[in-house]
Amino acid sequence: MKFPNKLVLTGLLFALSLFFIQAQDLTSGDPRGVLVYADDETAMTVTDGAGNLLDVYLGMDIPAGSSLRTGATSAELRLEPSGSILKIARETLMSIDTLQKGSVGSSNISVKNGKIRAVIARLTDREDRYSFFSRNTICGIRGTDFVLSADDVLAVADGAVDFTRTATEETLRVTTGNMVNGAAEIFALSRLTQDEMNRFYSNVQFVQLNPADVPGHAAPVVEAEPAAEEPEAAAAEAPEEEPASEETMSSDTGAPAAETAAGEGDPQDASPALNGEPGDDPLMRILGGVLAMEVGSFSVDGVTYSKLLFQPTFQAGRLEASLYLPFIYNQNLFDPDDWYKPAGNNEWSFGTDQDDTLDILSDAFGDLFLKIRYLKWGRQRDPFYFAFGNYNGVNLGHGILMNDYNNNSEFPAVRKVGLNLGAYGERRDFELVGEDFSRPLNQVIGTRLAFKLFGPLSLGFSAAADLDPAQDLDPDMDQSFIDRDPMLVNFALDLDFPLIERPALTMLFYTDVASMFPIVDGDPCTEYFLDDDSFPRNYGASAGVMGNLLILDYKLEYQYADGVFYHGFYNSTYDKMRGERIKEILTYVDNIDTADEVDPRQGIYGKAGMTLAQILYFSAGYNWLWTSEGFEPENDYLQMSLSLKPNVIPVIGVYGTIGYARTGFADAVGRGGLSFIDEKTTFSGEVVYPVSDYLNIALVLASALERDTSGDLVYDSKGNPDATYSVSLDVRLHY
Repeated sequence: MKFPNKLVLTGLLFALSLFFIQAQDLTSGDPRGVLVYADDETAMTVTDGAGNLLDVYLGMDIPAGSSLRTGATSAELRLEPSGSILKIARETLMSIDTLQKGSVGSSNISVKNGKIRAVIARLTDREDRYSFFSRNTICGIRGTDFVLSADDVLAVADGAVDFTRTATEETLRVTTGNMVNGAAEIFALSRLTQDEMNRFYSNVQFVQLNPADVPGHAAPVVEAEPAAEEPEAAAAEAPEEEPASEETMSSDTGAPAAETAAGEGDPQDASPALNGEPGDDPLMRILGGVLAMEVGSFSVDGVTYSKLLFQPTFQAGRLEASLYLPFIYNQNLFDPDDWYKPAGNNEWSFGTDQDDTLDILSDAFGDLFLKIRYLKWGRQRDPFYFAFGNYNGVNLGHGILMNDYNNNSEFPAVRKVGLNLGAYGERRDFELVGEDFSRPLNQVIGTRLAFKLFGPLSLGFSAAADLDPAQDLDPDMDQSFIDRDPMLVNFALDLDFPLIERPALTMLFYTDVASMFPIVDGDPCTEYFLDDDSFPRNYGASAGVMGNLLILDYKLEYQYADGVFYHGFYNSTYDKMRGERIKEILTYVDNIDTADEVDPRQGIYGKAGMTLAQILYFSAGYNWLWTSEGFEPENDYLQMSLSLKPNVIPVIGVYGTIGYARTGFADAVGRGGLSFIDEKTTFSGEVVYPVSDYLNIALVLASALERDTSGDLVYDSKGNPDATYSVSLDVRLHY
């Protein structure tokens, strides 16, 4: 039976992904909070209903039962699906106890310390029920803009709140322009002047969210009401205001934030730019978030090019995008023939240098994709996310097929536009990974579907394929392999069971089995993984534990491999070793009758990573392999990375990242031939010196495969691609 060609296989994977996403039981329709803004999200902590610490990032979903502590930052939440919004002041502890789902139940929110502002939607198609709790009071809410503190003080800028003191069960209807101190001896309304109302709202003004966007609040107001008949009484009942906090100060002048006059917009508008203060022109604010440019030099294979690179960046809600518009030339910027062509591709031709219709379309779409620096929606483990562009350290499942795979091992000498897509639900998960969609029929592609069986036990199915593993072979020495048009299809089955899920310790046990069948001349070689008696061969199995302990992320795994199976087949060095791998596999297929003579391999894989004092991140992993004859150094695998964060080193402020991975590390050390530049090594490093707020100087080093002036690979005497390196010195301008 002829196997479907590459185009059909790629189309099937995408059709599967679209079907699964459409059928996925995503939680996006469920009630939840969404973290839209924070001054510094790293200063926040969020725990779920079981007390587990959650990763905090903008755009994260916060389910019912969660608690939030802001610390030295303020935060803004949007409550879905109603569209109501919350502003959480600094040093506040609050919890989202329950959230109304449809017409069932109510949304209950508790303020345990600090202060919040809520703008609650007025909906005409359904009734939303909200209750807010402070230490000794309950607020019944309907379509209101109000501020509530943990010490039982309520001020209402718009609408009405039923305010109940729990000790005595007294209830007051608090309307626009009034406040009540629930802890005072006398439980009574006090009328607020506009200045007094502004003080209540001074440190809970929205930055990102806009009250005018909340349903029913098209014209948000903090109305200037006539002063109360006895303003002294209001002042007596109101708690003494603290001095203006850092949050209420203008970043430019240090003056108190502007007060909003009646009918002149909501507190969100109280920014220096909108109040005529210098240094924050609205047009420059927009351009500042969009414009970025690099100029510098770029060297590869001993040839030095000049570089002019534009990287405009855009953001709309959860969608982030950046373009990559490079002009890299040797002598003449205005001569397209003198421009650098990565892997021989003129990425500005858009098909005009091709003849065949299919080639024209393929080149045009490929060149168009290469203009994408990144395109992102959400973040990994969101109900739905995707990311186009370069990536590092991608795993499929637990990594038996794809472990620490990256598609930028030759960047910037060769650019790729990969895909990492995921959809996660309560009962089902889906992932899709692609190496380079500028060449959709010549890439590595993989997918995984996982289902909850019962309780926390999950079952996963994974598949991965290299659609063109012979693309890097030497046509002078290996044409016989190329003519067989090989493809590699890997598949795996896995189970995982989370045993411990605590803030300081998580522990997940898992086990995987996997195999592969090559496709040669359109025919699947099923005898590669099943012998004449239908007994498995060339398969792998693993069992391990992974999780985190305090600041340490860890993974420890036992591996067994029969025949020529390799765990983590697609890893950081695969792109450089794919030619060697396909020759080994095809040679094995040609000698299938002696396949059982291959000695099984065992191994231990361990990996750990940690962030130290919010200063640097370090990770390292090693795969130790052995057979019945002893240690097997030529197939071990070492991976390390180190990242130094910005604004750590005093005065000079240098920061950067270094990554290193090698297959056959022990073998190279034993032979005295360890090198950062060879066909089994991936090395990359970037050092950035921030000259000013608008100017950085960066030195970028990376290993690469040597290519001639036409972009074709250069081979050594054994038919393996020669290794080289690229160096880029960049001056990065941003506004």
